[in-house]
This record gives sequence, C-alpha cells and structure tokens, in this order.
Amino acid sequence: MHEGFADLTNITLKTENYVLKCDFIYQNESFLEGNKAKILVQAKLYVNKMLTDLSFFIDSCVEVTALNASGIPYSYRFTDSFEYNKAVELDIPIKNQTKCISIKVSGYVNSLNGKKI
Repeated sequence: MHEGFADLTNITLKTENYVLKCDFIYQNESFLEGNKAKILVQAKLYVNKMLTDLSFFIDSCVEVTALNASGIPYSYRFTDSFEYNKAVELDIPIKNQTKCISIKVSGYVNSLNGKKI
C-alpha cells in the first residue's frame, strides 16, 4: 500500500529459453582438393526470442567433420570466441576425395541467474 492506494496484479515469469543460431558464409570454389576452404561463422544468441549479447555464450567450440569417398572421417576443432556482429574465420584443409562436410557449434550459456547451461 502506498498513500492509501494498492494494486493487485498477476505476474507471469517466463523461463529462460536460449537459442543459438549460426550463419555460414563460404565460396563453393574454395572446396577443391588441396585448397584451404575459408568458412565464416557468425553466431547469434537469443534469450526468449530476443537477440542478446554473445558474452553469455562461453567455452565455444566449432567442430568441422568431413568424410572422404570411402566414408572415412577427418575433423578439425576450433575454440574461437564469438562476438556480436563479427564472424569467426575457419580455414579447413580439403583432402583428397572429400564428399561431405558438417559443422557443429557448441558451448555453454551463463544464464541470467548465474548457472552454466
């Protein structure tokens, strides 16, 4: 109560929902045998559908796995930090008969309540 006035209301608190989205930029011509393919990775972190600061995204890791024609995988691991509006540059050596490349971005989020998730 404040100066004889009071207000009763319902408050709905949403749980924190984190989504990491990444954009990948590359040139098809760089994926030739013997070349180093340059891939740019730009990450965006959303909390409850709102874009937020990437400083909450910690211990980030980018894993690039490629398969050759025989199905034998080879992989590279990068531990670059992501920054807002800045792409991380990856140089991937393209070995003989590379048929498939997959990229996985992982890490942890320091939640707003201080927990590492």
